[in-house]
Amino acid sequence: MSQQPQNHGATTEKHHEDDLIVVPEGKSRLRYLATIGLVLFLLIIFVVADTFQSALTGGGGAQEDPTYITWKDPVAGTQKQVAEKEFFSTSRKLSMMAATGIFRPFSLDYGDQDSTSNRRRSLTEEDVASFLVLEAMATDSGLAVSNEEHRALLEVAFGTAQQLSATAARAGMTVEQFEQIIRRCELVQKLVQLMSRSFMVPDAAAIEAAWQEENPLFKFNVVTAKTEPFLDTARAEAPDDETLAAWFHELPIFRQQTLFTQPTVTPDVAYVAVGEGAGFDPAALLAAYPAPEGTDLEEQARSYHVQNRSTRFRVPAELQMQGTVGEDGELVVPDAPKLFYDLEEVREQVDFEAPIHAAMRALLTDLQDRATQGEEIDFAAEAAKYGLTFVEGPEGGFEREAITTQDPWGSTMIAGQLIFAQEGSFLPSVMVGEKAIVIARARAKREREEPPFADIREEVVEMWAKERSKELSVETLDYLRQTLAAKPDEVEAADWRPEISVEDLRSSAGEAGYSFVERDWLAQNAVPGDDFNAATPLQRFLRGNVDMHALEAGQVAPAVASPAGDEAYLVRMEGKKSQEIEEIGAQGLLAARQRARVDAFSAFGEKVLLGDGEWMTGTAELRFPERDRREAEKAGSAD
Repeated sequence: MSQQPQNHGATTEKHHEDDLIVVPEGKSRLRYLATIGLVLFLLIIFVVADTFQSALTGGGGAQEDPTYITWKDPVAGTQKQVAEKEFFSTSRKLSMMAATGIFRPFSLDYGDQDSTSNRRRSLTEEDVASFLVLEAMATDSGLAVSNEEHRALLEVAFGTAQQLSATAARAGMTVEQFEQIIRRCELVQKLVQLMSRSFMVPDAAAIEAAWQEENPLFKFNVVTAKTEPFLDTARAEAPDDETLAAWFHELPIFRQQTLFTQPTVTPDVAYVAVGEGAGFDPAALLAAYPAPEGTDLEEQARSYHVQNRSTRFRVPAELQMQGTVGEDGELVVPDAPKLFYDLEEVREQVDFEAPIHAAMRALLTDLQDRATQGEEIDFAAEAAKYGLTFVEGPEGGFEREAITTQDPWGSTMIAGQLIFAQEGSFLPSVMVGEKAIVIARARAKREREEPPFADIREEVVEMWAKERSKELSVETLDYLRQTLAAKPDEVEAADWRPEISVEDLRSSAGEAGYSFVERDWLAQNAVPGDDFNAATPLQRFLRGNVDMHALEAGQVAPAVASPAGDEAYLVRMEGKKSQEIEEIGAQGLLAARQRARVDAFSAFGEKVLLGDGEWMTGTAELRFPERDRREAEKAGSAD
């Protein structure tokens, strides 16, 4: 039997069906309504937008769709405006166009860079305002975009109608809506292009100025000091072994390895000697590893010749230009050296060697497979079974160079393969050299390693002394600089570039026994005579050195070591001047004309196209009244 709920004396207030707010049973109606009122108050204070808040309170006087921008028509002088809804609708559409590359925000090309030197990537409100002003100007002037122009842009931007439709769908628009905003962008771009035509042919003065600014001439005075005279002093300053070893181990590993032992490999080699007097009997090998049925022996021979002609069938250097006697008895000298023998010239050797090579490849594959399966390979016994000559490498192995001299099987190619092979593994392929066809295994290897420090101490001391001699030569030259000018205490020597007269620098250099060199007027990336190969190390050092070319006339930079480290330089900028325009040349003229056009249009874009630029804010009187009102209201609230 079901039990009825018991009434424990609490009075439950029944609600009426028409009540706007229904209070749960067991709750105080007054308390519940007070709680809801508090929640609504907090929402109004912290969540509800300014405009809606003003509507609720009746304050602020905000319009439902306020005017967001205003400007003055530059021709008629009439005031124009755009409401907030239209402004931000255009802003959203232009953002889509910027993402697809149809519209490029003016601030991206002409605006200021941010702190990381990257152009602003997002559309600004000033970009939208500038677009709307230019669009109105184009419309008022009767400018229009033809259907042909519009189709041409669509083909370039989207390729196919399907791609256009897909892009419009991703933007949440119909194709018609999408094309409408594209046409608006085209109209503004057409107006900008018409305005820019005045910059297509810059005047001669602009071209000359652009070229001369890009291609100034520089003259330098340089004091040079060799580092070798400081070597003995440096050697005498060599630190104790512990410090020296620590210094050595801080060097880049490639420099440390110059004192390491060379890697060695102990090879096991089975080979067939080829060539004159070889006398190998291939019967056992060919019987064990015959050519597969259907093998094209002619193709096998041709392939063997092509693959191995550079190592096996090379014409000796002394015969590469050898002439031949023609049918008329005249000596015919080739126009170019003959590097390799043709197949028919070495047909007998190729027909003999190609099957042996193929059989040895099959033997190598067999040995590799068995080794992979864990079988211990008796390489010497395998070689003897088929009549191959076997050579067991010595304990301690060979260095790379020694492998190349092993006759008849050694070669540069085999040495390289063995040095980089994995210990205990066969080389991946049969190697064909000048005198032998070879199968090889790297039985043991010893990698390059650092010797005991005592064994290389003298070499390390010499390395340290060379580095220290560079430092001493640089310090000595920089001391010369500091005797000719007073360095402020608060400035580091590396940041100090005093002005020193050329007479004082030349005189002091001579007294100290240093060389004084004048590098005459040249462009930044030039060397005397435009011959880089004939240039001196100093001339190459100065060429393109940004730090030295950034000096002002008379300034002397901190002394530096040459790239080779065999001398130090103290560089003074004698001066900078413009080249004579007659030196411009055809390429220079073309580049200068383009640079002048770009500079002129950049200046135009910065002045006229930017929403916060001089023309928009001045002549067109572009303003943001609603934004200004809100910012002022916010500032007042903060106060």
